[in-house]
Amino acid sequence: MPALEVEALGKRLGGRWALRGLSFELGPGEACGLLGPNGAGKTTLLRCCATLAAPTEGNVRIGGQDAQEEGALARARLGFAGDTPRLYGELTAEENVRFVARFHGTEERVGPLLAQLGLASRMHEPARGLSRGMQQRVALARALVGQPAVLLLDEPFAHLDAEGTALVQALLAQARAEGCAMLVSAQGLGGLPPGAERALVLREGQARADVRGPELASALAELEAKP
Repeated sequence: MPALEVEALGKRLGGRWALRGLSFELGPGEACGLLGPNGAGKTTLLRCCATLAAPTEGNVRIGGQDAQEEGALARARLGFAGDTPRLYGELTAEENVRFVARFHGTEERVGPLLAQLGLASRMHEPARGLSRGMQQRVALARALVGQPAVLLLDEPFAHLDAEGTALVQALLAQARAEGCAMLVSAQGLGGLPPGAERALVLREGQARADVRGPELASALAELEAKP
């Protein structure tokens, strides 16, 4: 069974289609990049998959659960981190992650996850006092603490330094090895999850290409060179 199924998905924002006619699947452990210029529909697609926005047409299924009709069951299988961390600023890093862990019964994962992300010495500080990059790491820990079957990330490396990037890459590689499917938006190949051999390219809300295999880099370079 696919981990994530998107079928004929469309989303209207105001008077225009932000997404139209998107269909694809991700299998367990598959890592797929989501590429395209600003305004292509990447964030809208992630929000629809995360059940944060209702599609105008089509549907999304997470592990066979309809994201709209069975939203609670679908969300229990999901991890999501948006383009801004959206943490509770007055809570500590640990408390932000533990808040989510309680819903999944996975509180034992909180400390180890923060340690893997290099935050062991800062986990008891209020989130508002952490740097943007550290807040982003906390948001990733929050997305992963429930051991999701599908992880949705919106440019997770955008505000990380070299150390933070390496730590996040290692954690994502571990999650993928454990069977977590990933859909990760990025500005270019450098922002793809570790080991990704697939990228979905969006333009004006539609899929322009679904590129796979070892020739991913050359195929995307050729695609981006076209007007």
